[in-house]
Amino acid sequence: MKYKALLFGSIGTLIESSDIQRTSFNEAFKEAGLDWYWDEQDYRSLLKKSGGTKRVEDFAEKNNVNVNASQIRNRKTEIFSSYIIKNKQKLRKSVYEIINFAKKNNIKLSLSTSTTINNVNAVFESLSNQIVKEDFDFIGNKSLVKYEKPNPEIYKVTLEHLNIEASDCIA
Repeated sequence: MKYKALLFGSIGTLIESSDIQRTSFNEAFKEAGLDWYWDEQDYRSLLKKSGGTKRVEDFAEKNNVNVNASQIRNRKTEIFSSYIIKNKQKLRKSVYEIINFAKKNNIKLSLSTSTTINNVNAVFESLSNQIVKEDFDFIGNKSLVKYEKPNPEIYKVTLEHLNIEASDCIA
């Protein structure tokens, strides 16, 4: 079977972003006057739930602390975006080849993410010497869906936009 589309499911499928995000959260916590620190093991466990705001809310509730989770997440996004733009990131191994293969074989490309538009823009700015938004037929973001992943809504939006069936693509 020949696939019609290849869907990258998150910014983390393009670049190694988890540790940068974790470090950015820790910086945002420090700036907010919180003595929280998420180490790699903590963060790996927290990643079982999607959405940075939800992670902060759950962590605050677990620690019986009242915080503005959205404000902290927004500051984390600013720190993350600034870092990856300043420290130009590299595509994950073989991603460039996969994107070129898809383009040469008329396979549509999508970034089917439910992260913020700021994160999406920062990733593409950071990768501007490797790939560009125009390489993709669809780029999702949080503003296009009501529910973040793991809810499949962004994938449904992607399929509708690309005018394909789920069986026509690989994610």
